[in-house]
Amino acid sequence: MLRLVADAQKGDTTAFEQLVFLHRDQVYAIAYQMTRNADDAMDVTQDVFIRLFRALPSFKGKARFATWMHRVVLNCAMDHLRHEKRHRSGKLEMDDDSNEATDPPGMIHRVSASTPPPQRKAADAQQLQQCVREALRKLSSKQRQVFILRYYHDLSLLEVAEVMRSTQGTIKRHLFRAHERLKDILKDLRP
Repeated sequence: MLRLVADAQKGDTTAFEQLVFLHRDQVYAIAYQMTRNADDAMDVTQDVFIRLFRALPSFKGKARFATWMHRVVLNCAMDHLRHEKRHRSGKLEMDDDSNEATDPPGMIHRVSASTPPPQRKAADAQQLQQCVREALRKLSSKQRQVFILRYYHDLSLLEVAEVMRSTQGTIKRHLFRAHERLKDILKDLRP
């Protein structure tokens, strides 16, 4: 990885293309989890790689490349969300998540007893995922970022702290508060 980064810093476009290939799915996943919209995630992903390309010569290697890249993804996603919020203010807000169910938040579809077990299990899992997505939207921005980086992208607390430019103690506090908030939001789902 270090060799690819070094080659890309020297202007080797093939090395940069390999970096894009290696990281594009992860960048898109973080962008999607932050924006909750496929088109917005694609825009953020493109912005990330443009920023990385432009900033690569200034990358000093003090942090791991992946940590630096995660920071750029979060910055791009937050910039995009701020832009979208300003753009939509004063207008009638519409649901942009065309890939998700259009039911009101908290509405739960019950699966009938006649549904075959594999389909019932899949429907229950999908319903749980939808509830967790709704719950994550109710977290503060920092709590959501920390939670996503820690559990969806399996970064250590130290790595999350580096990405968020914060201390491990602050990250632990955000993570604890995210856990508590999610427990409170999701408590009605328990059988």
